[in-house]
Amino acid sequence: SIGQVWSPSDRVAFQKAFGIPEQAVVELDGGVHSSDTKCAADLNQCAEANLDIQYMNAMSPWSNITLYYMDFTGDHDFEEFVIALLGVDPLPHVVSISYGMPERYSSRDSIAAFDGTVAKLGLQGTTVMVSSGDDGGAGSVVRAWGCQPYWYGYDASWPASSVYVTAVGATMGVDSGLPEVVCATQGTSATFNASFSPPMI
Repeated sequence: SIGQVWSPSDRVAFQKAFGIPEQAVVELDGGVHSSDTKCAADLNQCAEANLDIQYMNAMSPWSNITLYYMDFTGDHDFEEFVIALLGVDPLPHVVSISYGMPERYSSRDSIAAFDGTVAKLGLQGTTVMVSSGDDGGAGSVVRAWGCQPYWYGYDASWPASSVYVTAVGATMGVDSGLPEVVCATQGTSATFNASFSPPMI
């Protein structure tokens, strides 16, 4: 979670509403980033974190769920997160990362540290799943700046663009009563993976 809290009472209500086994959430970084009060006062402070907690539980109801808080101040970033995972005993079977950033804003050192650590996790049996974002191939620049996707082409989301993770993409259609399809854009330029070579398939 980045800059948000999650609501324990919302988690319990979600579990009861959908008949999911009730279980607690352990915060891997030792923090306390849950608050019913903050969520009630401002839904935007907990929307993403609640979504993550509740739907990870829904997708795997009997799995232990842990949360790692990221603040991007240098103390808790993507590299620190995966390095911290190496010290967890037992290692998680699956790690879900629901945030990312445009790959072009990631340093080569950050990418190398993340990739090297996730490769080690993979060798030990941990699968890392990463959201590729809510915006399709054009990336968050289109939503943030209100421009047309074809002005910028494709903008890879990192760490979803890492060759050592399984990227999970967004879908669209259901929200407007249409069939669910993969998010798409009309991007035309070849800007994919500006910071390293595309994977060999």
